[in-house]
Amino acid sequence: MPIENRVWSISFIDYDKEWIQPWGNKLRFEITSPDHRKIFTTVYFTTEFIDDYFHIPGDRNTNMRRERQEIKKDELELFKKWALVRIEEALANNTIEEKLEISRKHFEWAEKIEKGYLKPSSQQQNDNTYVYILGRKIGF
Repeated sequence: MPIENRVWSISFIDYDKEWIQPWGNKLRFEITSPDHRKIFTTVYFTTEFIDDYFHIPGDRNTNMRRERQEIKKDELELFKKWALVRIEEALANNTIEEKLEISRKHFEWAEKIEKGYLKPSSQQQNDNTYVYILGRKIGF
């Protein structure tokens, strides 16, 4: 059962720099609960999601892998934002797990986040740490 209106800390740990199938990207986070328990979770982005979202061509040309690597590096802050909202949703629904996924079904949701219509509720403390108050609505 979630602890209402209590502060959670969400810390970005790292991401895989190499392209790994079937996951196009994965970011790891450490989440600290209000009672100081640590939970580790990884947010996985499917290859299909990344290819569709960033319009990576479907053919198997030699530049595709390099293009994906560049997107992972250049768009890290956007990936973090997507992951934060996904983690916040899981915390709010008490469904936080070791593995969370962002796939094609999250496409419209991801666009709203990128355009600023949907924002993480977490307050950024430094480059890698965010504070989330359970019960605070994810903002539009």
